[in-house]
Amino acid sequence: MALGAGCSALVETAQYVLRLDRVSSVDDVLVNAAGAVLAGLASRHWWRTAA
Repeated sequence: MALGAGCSALVETAQYVLRLDRVSSVDDVLVNAAGAVLAGLASRHWWRTAA
């Protein structure tokens, strides 16, 4: 979750600093972090290694 939120915050900060005619929003960071968590949970089956 931290990696997803950090990457999203980096993109939003770049949009703000570089003035790319895009709106920076904290909501985008929160939704992207939640999506990273859901993707991690959905892929949990493939994390396991054969014992």
